[in-house]
Amino acid sequence: KFIQPSLYATADIARVHPNHIWTVGPILSALVKRIFSDWWGLLPPIPAYSAASAILFVVLLIVLYKFVRTRISSSVALLSCLFLAINPRLWNEIHTNPKDVPSMVIFSLTVMAGISTLEGKYFTLRHSLSVAFLWGLALATKANALVIPVLFLFFGILDEKVRSRSLKLVAC
Repeated sequence: KFIQPSLYATADIARVHPNHIWTVGPILSALVKRIFSDWWGLLPPIPAYSAASAILFVVLLIVLYKFVRTRISSSVALLSCLFLAINPRLWNEIHTNPKDVPSMVIFSLTVMAGISTLEGKYFTLRHSLSVAFLWGLALATKANALVIPVLFLFFGILDEKVRSRSLKLVAC
């Protein structure tokens, strides 16, 4: 016998286990839905609710293109964005999942901002604080962001420029 899934199951889980609900994705989706559907009337409510993930994904593609273009080449950057953009599973997630796509985008933005900061071009207090803010936002999105400092540690170990600058900072 087929059992209809409860549309209110997440609300029940939130009442019983409020620490299991990550808030950034649903709050962004609700905010974009309020703006695009309720205030401006540009989209129906359900597509407007999914628009937050699509907007974040476009932001990720733009930042990824610039990040890869400055480090490798514009053709590799274009191909990487194209391959990410044509992933059908990702488009399914954009339309149905208000939690995982913001998590992926904010996680990726945090890692790219952290690598840019560690490379030394933007090694300032302001950029370091922005990476810390992005990491906090990523932690508020999903617990997967706990591994970001480990990624930075591996990047610092593998990148010789970062390693030599860190040794100079420690020697001072």
